[in-house]
Amino acid sequence: MDKEHLLTEYIGSWVLAIGANINAAASTPSPFLTDEQLQEINLIGFELQALGFAIQVDAQSELNLESGGNAIAAIGMLEIISSILLPFSDETDTNLLVSGNLLASLGAFMIFIEERFNEPQERGSRLEAIGNLMQAIGAGILAIALRLQGNQKDAEKKQRIKKGKDEKDTKRTNAITNLIAWSSWLVAAGTVVALIGVGIQLYNQ
Repeated sequence: MDKEHLLTEYIGSWVLAIGANINAAASTPSPFLTDEQLQEINLIGFELQALGFAIQVDAQSELNLESGGNAIAAIGMLEIISSILLPFSDETDTNLLVSGNLLASLGAFMIFIEERFNEPQERGSRLEAIGNLMQAIGAGILAIALRLQGNQKDAEKKQRIKKGKDEKDTKRTNAITNLIAWSSWLVAAGTVVALIGVGIQLYNQ
């Protein structure tokens, strides 16, 4: 990749990393912010991630797994954004969140394959590949956790109608919340690792 396209990818990586870390922070329970405030912060993070992926698509000089992976991940972010902005049912929101993160996971894995096996192994490219693999794993786990959260909310509604929320439900809800936070931070860490890898490649151009 020439220096101009690599610089564009570096800018996109910065935007993506900032967005992912904002999302990770907003996914971590906080006693100082309401759920509505955390949702607004999350929206900003997802919008930045969608923009970052779009910039990285533009950085590719040819159609390959990396450009396709970035495009798929950007679509995934748009699905997540629509679940926040549009007045869908809880079930539809969950489905959009899950499918959006699955698309992000697929996109990141495609980028990993391109970086690790199809592109020349320049200094920094292996680090970029590892970062994208971390993002793929984190987004995949996040999709599972969000599905579990949706199922748990449905179960709690039925339980509340019968006899109220019990201790097991509380423990399960807390465990799912922690899994969402952990997987979000894994994605965020992956974006930072990939950013460093791209930066090394740019420095060595």
